[in-house]
Amino acid sequence: MRSKFPCSVCGTKLANSGFVNPGSHEKCLCRPYYARQIHACLQTIGVHVETQTEFTAVAGGETTTSSQSSNSYLTVSGAEIVQEVENLQQAYLSEYATQKDALPVYDTEKFKLFCHSHGAPHLFDFISACMTSSRHTRVRKQLNEKRTVALILQLCFGLSQKCSFFQVDNGILLRFSHCTNQRLNTQRVIGTSTCSMTVDRALQKFSSSNRTNVISALDDAIKNKKLVLMIDDYTTIHSTRRPKDLETSQANNMCTIFFKVFPDIRAITRPPPQFIHNKDGIKPHDLANEVCSEKQMTKLSCTFATCLPELTTSFFDPLLERKRLESHDYGASTDVSSMRKFKNVYLVDFFMQALKSKNDYMEALNRVLNLDKLKEYLSKF
Repeated sequence: MRSKFPCSVCGTKLANSGFVNPGSHEKCLCRPYYARQIHACLQTIGVHVETQTEFTAVAGGETTTSSQSSNSYLTVSGAEIVQEVENLQQAYLSEYATQKDALPVYDTEKFKLFCHSHGAPHLFDFISACMTSSRHTRVRKQLNEKRTVALILQLCFGLSQKCSFFQVDNGILLRFSHCTNQRLNTQRVIGTSTCSMTVDRALQKFSSSNRTNVISALDDAIKNKKLVLMIDDYTTIHSTRRPKDLETSQANNMCTIFFKVFPDIRAITRPPPQFIHNKDGIKPHDLANEVCSEKQMTKLSCTFATCLPELTTSFFDPLLERKRLESHDYGASTDVSSMRKFKNVYLVDFFMQALKSKNDYMEALNRVLNLDKLKEYLSKF
């Protein structure tokens, strides 16, 4: 029987790893061990292969590398790490505090490059190695890299409270999650958020500059002929208290009007009226014959997949649809994933409206047309 002890070579407890006798390398059944044996045999017969630090083996269907990150931090002293934190904090302030439109870097790969190019070449690898082990999976290591970014930004915030980009963004997220001022101030103590007053000032700044951002986005869309999709969303906001036996929670019907800009899709120019309307008019008898003709009835019996087979590869794959439904993934595996992201989305208005009658929709439409740039865009495209 196989031993229940973990493999001393790879450290895993998979079904295909273990020893008949614990500690015996000759009877290791794990795949990385066999891969290392093949690597040694190839080197013996003189076949050129990758180095041991770069050699990749497959264990349990997952690719693992024996050297995941650079070991250059092993020779770095504590004083050098302190200096790198200071260099990164100053670079972050000079890069993002002076530029109004610049967004802080949170992506792990971009953050690594930022650290290496601004006097902190060992900081990211050092902190990441402190929380990463060889037994961790690839997903866990990627998660630890994101945590490394957060920890480094917390160190910069501790060094100077002006470097609070990450803390302000996290504070806004906590505020949207109905976090109270006391809880925000508690998060500030542990370095994950700023105080409640700073968060409120940031929200007020975003609110006051929203109209300017909307007009600027529409002006750019008109000049470059970008496609703008208007979205009118109906939202119901319930009170925070739970419903009782005799009283239900109060609900406020909200109307959310926003639009999304697609920079990669060109807008269709609106043709003159004489090219849209038929001068001779529409004959009802001919229209009825065309709609009820055998050709049109045949088209109605066909599905989208029959008429447009190319759609089946992106939208109507049965196996893909089932996987998306099981994993609640409705856009990551399709060609329209970018269209379902809240990128290049601008809020026009958000007000209390039920949208249950014609007058309600007319009021929402009037609020849309009150924006001159949006009216200009609708007249051209």
